[in-house]
Amino acid sequence: MCNRETGILWLGSNVTGETAGGLGTSGLATVKDEVKDDLRDEDIETEGETVRRQIIAPMCLYEFWRDDVPLPYFRRKKPETVDRQQEANLFLTAQKVGMRIATSFAHTRLAIPEPDDGEDVLEPTDAFIAGVTEGNPSDGATG
Repeated sequence: MCNRETGILWLGSNVTGETAGGLGTSGLATVKDEVKDDLRDEDIETEGETVRRQIIAPMCLYEFWRDDVPLPYFRRKKPETVDRQQEANLFLTAQKVGMRIATSFAHTRLAIPEPDDGEDVLEPTDAFIAGVTEGNPSDGATG
């Protein structure tokens, strides 16, 4: 009950409660996600201003005994949304043009842990490689 009412308070409606039959649509869910992102960004900005004014400023005043000291800013880093499939395709394309990519970087970006020494690893087969390159517009194949 509280979640539904809070959603209506913040967003003006509830995706599942305001559509026919109680089934939300993809479009409404997308709008709701965008609104949530905007609210998160605003909260991050407000938090930074509050921390600077109420925590950092008094600490600097106490340490330096004067109020003309430039104050540092506090900014929370927003979470990054990564499309792992698009990232993997970018790595394939970069390799095809001869770029060298550090394995550790690829593992980090794709959120795939590096295997331990002696651990079994997946090896690409010829059928797998054909499936990966088939239909990839960057290699000139036609399907």
